[in-house]
Amino acid sequence: MTVQTQPKAPTTPWAWRGPALAVYAAVFVVFFINFGIPKDPYRLFAWLWLATIAFNIRAPWRSHLTFLRDWWPAFALLVLYLYSRGLSDELIKLPVHWTMPIRFDEWIGGGQLPTTRLQEALCADPCTSRRRRAGTTWCSRRSTTRTSSPV
Repeated sequence: MTVQTQPKAPTTPWAWRGPALAVYAAVFVVFFINFGIPKDPYRLFAWLWLATIAFNIRAPWRSHLTFLRDWWPAFALLVLYLYSRGLSDELIKLPVHWTMPIRFDEWIGGGQLPTTRLQEALCADPCTSRRRRAGTTWCSRRSTTRTSSPV
């Protein structure tokens, strides 16, 4: 009995891979500057897929589609989880039951959450332009200023 396997796609030499990854990084930086960090699962999935394409740029198009075939179940479960979590917050109006982690963090921070203290230390209102250029609050502010953007 013989087992048939698909032929392996040829590996991409670094003469092609390096420039492809550089173009990918440049496009990602432009996207990041204009739209912020991709947070929704659809954009994250698209950027990961594009990264695999850039890494193996010389492979035939059909081999790039195997990423979608292999990863769609995990992606579907992630999206299902995210939507069901939001749905449960909307349908079941119960208060939070488990507050021990927050109380412990407040105890560590002397009555204030350490993350709040850190945020105030890095960039109090109003942010100075020097700190903003340093990137302390730039990511979070940019990603909330634009509500809809293409993938």
